[in-house]
Amino acid sequence: MCAVKINALGAPLGEQQILHAALSYFNVIDSRLCDANAVLSIARPLEVHNVQKNYKVDLQKNRIAAASAIAEAKKLGDANDLKAARALIEKCALNLSLLFLFLNLSNS
Repeated sequence: MCAVKINALGAPLGEQQILHAALSYFNVIDSRLCDANAVLSIARPLEVHNVQKNYKVDLQKNRIAAASAIAEAKKLGDANDLKAARALIEKCALNLSLLFLFLNLSNS
């Protein structure tokens, strides 16, 4: 996971580069080392009007939350703390269920 901190604006920006990412991996199909690069840029207007929430972003956040909970629960389970592992998974499932319920109620 990657966290990005963005400072407050003094003036609007048409585009601001936020993140530079580089990845090196071995392509097993072509039997060669590959590189991929990407730059994340966002518009930074002073004010935003009529913006609709992108639920696909929420879906990805929920997937990350679930994957993080599973990874942490695995660590707890490997340390024989099954009660804490189970509680962590149940808490994550409850949070995601409540969020899903809230989104369905607010869209109806």
